[in-house]
Amino acid sequence: MKKIILFVILITLPVIAQFKPLDFQGNWRGMWHNETFNTSDSAFVTVVINDADSSISLTMDLRGNIFAGNNPGPATMTGTYNQDGFNVSGNSPKYGDMFFSGDSKGMITGKLPDVPSASVDSVIFDGHYDADSLSLGFMAYYGGYTLATGEIKLEKDTSAVVPVELVSFSALSAANKKVELKWATATEVNNAGFEIERSLDLPAVGNLQWTKIGYVKGNGTTTERKSYLYTDENVSYGKYYYRLKQIDFDGSFKYSSIVNINISSLASFKLNQNYPNPFNPVTVIGFSIPYRSNVKLSVYNLLGQLVVKLIDGEKDAGSYDIKFNAGNLTSGIYLYSLEATGIDGKANFKTIKKMILLK
Repeated sequence: MKKIILFVILITLPVIAQFKPLDFQGNWRGMWHNETFNTSDSAFVTVVINDADSSISLTMDLRGNIFAGNNPGPATMTGTYNQDGFNVSGNSPKYGDMFFSGDSKGMITGKLPDVPSASVDSVIFDGHYDADSLSLGFMAYYGGYTLATGEIKLEKDTSAVVPVELVSFSALSAANKKVELKWATATEVNNAGFEIERSLDLPAVGNLQWTKIGYVKGNGTTTERKSYLYTDENVSYGKYYYRLKQIDFDGSFKYSSIVNINISSLASFKLNQNYPNPFNPVTVIGFSIPYRSNVKLSVYNLLGQLVVKLIDGEKDAGSYDIKFNAGNLTSGIYLYSLEATGIDGKANFKTIKKMILLK
């Protein structure tokens, strides 16, 4: 029962981050209370926000007698937000399907409709949050009857902020099916280093399974920009996800945003169909290039008039997902074009696809 309650803490944090997301990076201290069984316990949550693409990465590390005295280690979710609210979903072997949504007034609703537990069928909850705290009521069900009720609260732990400013992180294809991870920091304070974690895309599992694959020493405290490189030589064909765990000298840590690369798609140029399609008003356009190229990714109306140029410059070999917000456009059919010219006189590529905006 306790693991169901505490997991609610993890999946409600994206709500807090939707208005001023960068204010919510760092560590959060949470406490839940089960009113039915009169039990309480705590959890520590790390929140990483990428304001550039509206992505959120959350990692929860449970402490104390949560799972019969066993600490299950970090658990991570990712999600997105916009000015109107948020919608997140996921699947976990421990908690089953998960659905959450919130609005711009700070109201939260959510459900775990199918919990793979012998004692709990589902959990629903609702509540409200502000800039500093979250209060959330929950109800757990079994066999159509209420099993337990209680409350969950979170507060920002300002004493444990990790002051390292990560300004870029990318995964690039290298020769012989290697992946080069590059990242840079603008400033560092007490930065011990970075653990590199990887997950292979496994649709049958339903979520990412992270494994530590390496470590790169940090630069301690510095106000100068620092660049880092790590080469993953143990990859085959498939889609890989990577993230960084930045660790402070006192043991505090936070996670970077997640990047991915599809090794199998890098044998040739490729422009993917946007998703979702039709869309309103945000969609994602994906493409792959087999080697460093001059790339132009543009959107046109049916008259052939340029609407927006999403990319115009050099890109390293790899797979990219570009978010396109058509909030200022009218409903209709639009065209998006990928033009790529390989550096050093390699092949040229150009293709066009359609997408539909429905408001």
